[in-house]
Amino acid sequence: MFQDELSLRIRDMGLRDDTPTQILLVKDNENARLAILTWPKVDISYSGNIFAMNSLAEMWLCCSPNLITWHQLCGVSLRELRSIFFMLKGNAILYPDGSISEIVLGYIRKIAMEELKKSGLLKKEPELKVEPKVVAE
Repeated sequence: MFQDELSLRIRDMGLRDDTPTQILLVKDNENARLAILTWPKVDISYSGNIFAMNSLAEMWLCCSPNLITWHQLCGVSLRELRSIFFMLKGNAILYPDGSISEIVLGYIRKIAMEELKKSGLLKKEPELKVEPKVVAE
């Protein structure tokens, strides 16, 4: 519920900035893509009054993701994960509410489908539904 309210705040303030240029930052970086895919499963601790913040940078100051768990989920070294996290949050690919840039997520899903087809693991292409995180108003 807290993250749903935070998602609404981010949306209502117009802080989501999904742009095609974000894809260039993760296109050739498999570890960044692994970190992105596991981001929604990461526990995030919040401190201070995040709802009083007026920018993503300010909101991030109130958030502490559990890097150890994230490292275990994605398999990226802690040192590299810290660097990747700085890049992903600074370029609005990850959000403090646990969500991901929709354009980047769609790109990663497309890559995954292409790899599955090439490997022969995918006989029939399933319908890909890229559903944005739905937040009740």
